Amino acid sequence: SADSVDNIFSDEAVKLNVSTKNYNDQVLAKSYTAKLEKLEEPKQIFRTQFENTVQDLPIISKEDFVQKFPHDRFDKTGEEKNWKVEKVVLDKVQNTSTPLSVTKNPSTDNQQQITNLDLGKLEAGTYKLQLYNIEGKDTIKTEQFFKVWDKKSLGQNQKPFLEVIKPKQNFKRGEKAKVFVYSAIPDALVNVFVQNGKGETVTETHSIKNGILEYETLIPKDETVSRVNLQFQLVAFNDVKTENVDLKIADSKDDLKIETVTFRDKLQPGQKEKWTVKISSNDKNSSTPLRVTAEVLAAMYDKSLDQFASNSWNWQGFYSQFFQSSYDLRNGLNQESFNKNFKYLSTYSINNPQFNWFNGGIYNVKNFL
Repeated sequence: SADSVDNIFSDEAVKLNVSTKNYNDQVLAKSYTAKLEKLEEPKQIFRTQFENTVQDLPIISKEDFVQKFPHDRFDKTGEEKNWKVEKVVLDKVQNTSTPLSVTKNPSTDNQQQITNLDLGKLEAGTYKLQLYNIEGKDTIKTEQFFKVWDKKSLGQNQKPFLEVIKPKQNFKRGEKAKVFVYSAIPDALVNVFVQNGKGETVTETHSIKNGILEYETLIPKDETVSRVNLQFQLVAFNDVKTENVDLKIADSKDDLKIETVTFRDKLQPGQKEKWTVKISSNDKNSSTPLRVTAEVLAAMYDKSLDQFASNSWNWQGFYSQFFQSSYDLRNGLNQESFNKNFKYLSTYSINNPQFNWFNGGIYNVKNFL
């Protein structure tokens, strides 16, 4: 198994942790082969309108189809998993004899050797990473696809309809957040909807130049705002696509500190135990003492029952911020009907002969006595 690699920039090194195990979750202290391939991307800009209805058996030739439907997939070879390999970037055996770290999984009581796989910096494009180990006739393999983006422009063969790279870090209040937006559509305009959870939506329109938009927004200093929601919408080729991004705000103010003074991991049946929980506040300037305002809700259950059904608690505050879930346009294809009456067209019908064997009284017994 390996860490998942999401969208990444070309100026960042691609690093991931790899652990070698069999299908029974047992550690294999053996080497594995890492194969990284750069894929050959289609030359078309595909829309999402019909991405789930790709034909299995083409009726017309590919040339005619592309001429009539230049932004739809001709067959399933247009799907990412079926793209051809442009070049092999890496194909080598990785040794696990010197693991990066050894951790112990308490649920399986099993040591997991973790090694670090450094793929280095990669040029913009789409990649397929395969990690596998061959044991006799059995091959244990994992694979994943990921994209690399350049912060200055689109890659030479990249043709996205709309791609938004979501920031992975949390932002401080008053800080500027930067989001990269990509599209290969010439002279594309993007609608941006900005929400702060207070029912206020700011609508903006930006143009994408050279395939890229470097969008910036200021994180509000208002402490009642916990996140900022951005939605990017692009309309082209009789299709619309909306990408959603949440900018999380790092809360520098920690009101409560909860400590467990006494804790017992295992208890015997019928055993009495005293539990002590300490709650303190970092806000020394508060006019109301914490001992007056604090309330504690404590619960206890048998954790072994989680093997059958997990137990969880949900907390709903008095105030919930509102965010419009999506500004997506949901206009589908329209269906039209047509009919016409023909004046001199006559119709004829033929009825099959029907036999009345019991003179219509099959359920009337008296007729047959």
